[in-house]
Parts: sequence; structure tokens; C-alpha cells
Amino acid sequence: MADAGKRLVDSKRAAGVSERHLYCIENRLSRFAADHPERSLSSFTLRDVEQWLNALPMGAQSVNHYKATLHSLFAYGVKLGASVANPASGIDSRRVVRGAPSILTPAQLSALLTACAEDTEMLAFVAVGAFAGLRRAEIERLRWEDVNLARGFITVGAENAKTAKRRLVPVGEALRAWLAAIAQRAGMVAPTVNFRRRFRAVREAAGLLNEWEGNALRHSYASYRLAETQDAARVALECGNSPTVLQQHYRELAEPDDAAAWFAVKPQAAGNVVAFAA
Repeated sequence: MADAGKRLVDSKRAAGVSERHLYCIENRLSRFAADHPERSLSSFTLRDVEQWLNALPMGAQSVNHYKATLHSLFAYGVKLGASVANPASGIDSRRVVRGAPSILTPAQLSALLTACAEDTEMLAFVAVGAFAGLRRAEIERLRWEDVNLARGFITVGAENAKTAKRRLVPVGEALRAWLAAIAQRAGMVAPTVNFRRRFRAVREAAGLLNEWEGNALRHSYASYRLAETQDAARVALECGNSPTVLQQHYRELAEPDDAAAWFAVKPQAAGNVVAFAA
């Protein structure tokens, strides 16, 4: 089983799967293998796999991720001739109940950007997330060479996008204002050293340590941008989503006045005080 897992990861790497995704696959396979030492792929039944998934102490979406990984593992085993059937193929995915994503208020964004005053790398990360809506992983891979303030676009390369499709994201007035003084000619936009510690520090300073959910900046951008433009197709293109997904998750989360306040959060000409529309 361990050999099949290694070969599966190698095949996905050769197919161009991102290292971040490969890291997740390897972790899931390692957990499964640790609970089943010395077992071969052909020895597993649907009941074995289902019982193991049911015992995972995590939410429905995470269990579904594990199920998908195991399905890929056993399918690869069938392809290699190490197993005659895929025991994961008959297991139903868990129903995921999705609530409306939480979004930040303009005042919270103001506090967060102010907290980044002494950390320009973190300031760039927050500004790109808040005013361009890139996913966290996309910002972590973003280089300054892909940020063109003069032309007003950020290029998200296919190799860095979750959807593996290249897209151009507009640089609005607010984002241009925040990046103008800190933009570099080359190099990574987001912090590459101690990211977690530094991100935690600015959230704590802004009073947002316990009020943060995943891609909060992206969710906020999509919600306010949709309220601002009333154009789901346009915002979906900017975010790398489908209009259907955008309508399902972000419609009516924010009003036009809220959007105006969000995109009015800009640095003042002097000092690091943040000004925004009330």
C-alpha cells in the first residue's frame, strides 16, 4: 500500500499537480497507512474503508477529501494490477451544509491594515486579498513581476491558480494606493518566513484573532465587489469562480453602501493612519 501511495503521488506530480495539493494527498495517505500497517491494497473491502472514514474526528468536507484521496489510491491500485476492485467507489460522500461565508467589515479591514504598518510584506498580502480577491494560496505564490500597477492588472498564472487557468485581476484605486509605496521589482509578494506567526500577530493586533475564517479576505472582496458591480459574470471571472458559485455564496451578503465603504479604505497621505468612508 505504501508503495502504491508513493507511486500515485509521483504520477500526480508528473501530471503537474501543485506541491500544496500533493502535500495534502501525502498527509492523508500517511494517516491511512499508519492505521493499516503491512496491509495490501487488495485486502481492503468497502466496509473497511467506510469504517475508517466514519471514525475520522473531522467535519464532512474534510472526510470527503479523505474519501477522494482513497478513491484515487485504490483506482491507481486497480490500474497497477495490485487490486481487482476499488472499495471506495461505493461509498457515498457526506452532505456538506454550507452557511454564508463570514465577511469583514470596512472598520475591521481598516484595523487589519493599520496593524500591518510595520510589516510591509504582510501589508501586501492583506491588501491583495482584500482588494483583488485572490485565494490565500494564490497570494502566497504571487510574485511582484505579476503585479502591474501601471497597466492595472495582476496576472494569476495557470500554475498558481486553483482552477489551473490563467486570469487577469484588475487593480482598483484602493489596491493601487496601498501597493504604490511598497511594490518591488521582483520577488515574492507575501511573506516567505514565519508567515503563520506574522499573520497571527496582525490579526491579534486588529482584534480579529478569534473572528477569522479561512479565506475571509477573498470572501469579503467577492461579496463587496458583487454588491458594487451587480455583475456576477464579471466578478466570477476576476475570482476564478463560476457565476453560479458566486450567486450561491455571495449574493446579497453586502449592500452597495457597504461596498463603497470597503473600497474606500485607503492610506492617508501622511502616516499610517487608515481613512475609510463611514
